[in-house]
This record gives sequence, structure tokens and C-alpha cells, in this order.
Amino acid sequence: MCIKKEYLNDYSKCRVTFILPRGIVKNAKKAHVVGDFNRWAQSATPMKKLKNGTFVAIIELPIYKEYQFRYLLDNKVWMNDSEADRFVPTPFGDSENCVLSTYKGSHIEMITANQLKPSSATSTVHTQVESFPDK
Repeated sequence: MCIKKEYLNDYSKCRVTFILPRGIVKNAKKAHVVGDFNRWAQSATPMKKLKNGTFVAIIELPIYKEYQFRYLLDNKVWMNDSEADRFVPTPFGDSENCVLSTYKGSHIEMITANQLKPSSATSTVHTQVESFPDK
């Protein structure tokens, strides 16, 4: 699995590429990226299946935010990305969500410091809802 981040020249957005290699997804026919950025709508962000079996999706997100997400394969198997910036328990308590951070530069230290707080401290995950045009 792979997550690539590219900050646009004006630093207003972060272009995020989500990649699920064929070896990870095995024989999956469909894959979606599902998360805060698409209101957890399971079909809102489909991943394109390449000829080699790898799935890819590219989205642009505002910077200085955090987004929880997971992958959904064939509308039934949930999967996390081992390269996420961090993980948080789901509201259901049965698994974890990936967290993608679009903080740039010195703001990364702030996120790392929040991770080191005692478990009694609460952390805030900002939710950004945005529509993305079909490509």
C-alpha cells in the first residue's frame, strides 16, 4: 500500500494518491477510498483498476486538516493502509480507522505531540466535506 502527498504550488491543497497493489488486494474487482472527505459514502470515491491489477485514486484535499479513512474492497471487505499517518479507534470500537494528515512542515510536530498525550486526553479530528468531480 502507498500514500503519496504532493502539495500544490500555492499550498492551498494537497494532492493525495492512494495506491493498492495487486498483491494486497488479490482478486478484488472494485475498490473505494471511504472517509471523512466524502462523508463515508461507500461509492463516492472509486479507485481505478490498472491493467496490472493495482488500484489508484487521486484526490485533492485542503491542507492543515486530518481525515479518517479506510479502503473498501468489493463492497464488503474493509482494509487499512499501513502507511497512514496514524490510526484511531472507530466509533464502533471493533477496529481502527487510518488517519491522513495534510499538515505541512512544522505542523507535523504538533500532530506527533498530540499522539504522545496520555490516553485520558482527547484528540480532535477535523472533518472536511467536499465534493470531487468525476475524472
